[in-house]
Amino acid sequence: MKKFKRLVAIISLVMLTATVFMPLAGATDEGETPFAQFTSSAFMDTENNFVVVQVTLSGLEGEMSSSHIKLEYDSNVLTYDHYLEGDVFEGTLEVESVNGKIVAVQIAEDKNITESGDYLELYFTYNEAEAVGTIDFALTAFQVFNADDELEDATAEGCSYTFEAKYGEKEIYTSKAYMEENFLVVEIRLEQLALEPFIETATCFITLNYNDKLLTFDHYEEQESFMGTGSHELLNGAVKVTQERVEEQTLTGKFLKFYFTYLEEAIGVALDFNFDIYRVAPGVMTWAEASGCSYLIYYLGDINGDKLVNTGDAVCLLRHITLEEMLDEEQVERADINGDGVINTGDATKILALCVADD
Repeated sequence: MKKFKRLVAIISLVMLTATVFMPLAGATDEGETPFAQFTSSAFMDTENNFVVVQVTLSGLEGEMSSSHIKLEYDSNVLTYDHYLEGDVFEGTLEVESVNGKIVAVQIAEDKNITESGDYLELYFTYNEAEAVGTIDFALTAFQVFNADDELEDATAEGCSYTFEAKYGEKEIYTSKAYMEENFLVVEIRLEQLALEPFIETATCFITLNYNDKLLTFDHYEEQESFMGTGSHELLNGAVKVTQERVEEQTLTGKFLKFYFTYLEEAIGVALDFNFDIYRVAPGVMTWAEASGCSYLIYYLGDINGDKLVNTGDAVCLLRHITLEEMLDEEQVERADINGDGVINTGDATKILALCVADD
């Protein structure tokens, strides 16, 4: 019995020792610094009119032979143009830019990277009509320390850039309509602020008119440039949003998004949206300039607009791919049936598969 108790005590001591020292085998101390740390910052190259994202290797332990960097951005606003290597960059770089993502692969040839510092600069042109408000850059990085090593996660911090607000004689708003999941969305943007000083207690009224025979208002969402508090009410064929500006309006960019469901009868019908906006302050009422929009609801894959998805659409798509007859912007949107942002044979294959399924 004594031997048994002694054995139990020894086993317990071994288990306790293993528990205490287990973190040394697999876990990483929370405060431990990763082998490589990448940070980023964005600024405007005013001389050449580029938005620049500067990637910095801010922490390095050991020698790095290769890195893979992925930068995600808003391709509606920005277009990748070129890159410049930083002071600590070594080797060669391969850059691929597709659908708002840049993948940059660095391979050190004769000399590994051993120091921290400026690593890479990525240059973007921008669409002035869309260049309002703040845009974000998401950064992901991987590292290799020896030629035979596999990729490992590196610490990476993204960044953002805010375009300066535009000012003029009056506020200017624009709108566009598009599909988002099962909703028809009307997005209103505040493009320009007025020059005169804003009164903090001003109230802004936005009324959006729509075809209530074919559309049903579902909800609205305030966007990043909507400053203050909002409420809404439904009118006959219109929805009215009231913005109580509790502070000076200083942001431009996306303002409001209206979400609608629609009847099947709306497919193939051009739906018009117009709106008006005015601001009321004590003793003053100011109208803004507002540009409406329209949208034609379609079946995804219905490239030729006959309200059907059939082999005729596949033929149109293949003629576009082979450069025989190019699709217009609206047709391209309908053609991307697999939603990968690229028009190719994969979309044609999916359209043909739908045709077979219907038969």
